[in-house]
Amino acid sequence: MKIPKQVFSVIILCLFIITSCSSDDDNSDSQPPQPTTIELLTSGKWYFESKTPGMYTSCEKKGYIQFKTNGDLILNSFDDGSGSCESLGAVTAAYTLTSNVNLTLVFGPDSQSAVINSISTNELKVSNSDTGENLVFDKTEG
Repeated sequence: MKIPKQVFSVIILCLFIITSCSSDDDNSDSQPPQPTTIELLTSGKWYFESKTPGMYTSCEKKGYIQFKTNGDLILNSFDDGSGSCESLGAVTAAYTLTSNVNLTLVFGPDSQSAVINSISTNELKVSNSDTGENLVFDKTEG
């Protein structure tokens, strides 16, 4: 059976269009989903970097807060008041995250409120609602 040139051309054109179109699901260049606030928050230790007003000493910058996926947190603070930089001991507490920005930290009968201003894989910026301090944490000790 002989296919007329025009029909043959239309078939080739249709095949070209069908094979050149792809769905977004198949796109290997698509970006992976961005991590959620809770995934970033629980991604490891957040070391004290800076605060406004005031500042952290190089010893205090060894301190960190680590948020766990189960709602617990570990706070380890350092102080050089005795002449050498020493850990004040790790304290376990609880936290809640609401609306992806509101943090409540509960240390026994005491609690503190904070607002996450920004968070990325390497930096966490919060405002302490109780004291008015702006705190910056990062993933690098010191």
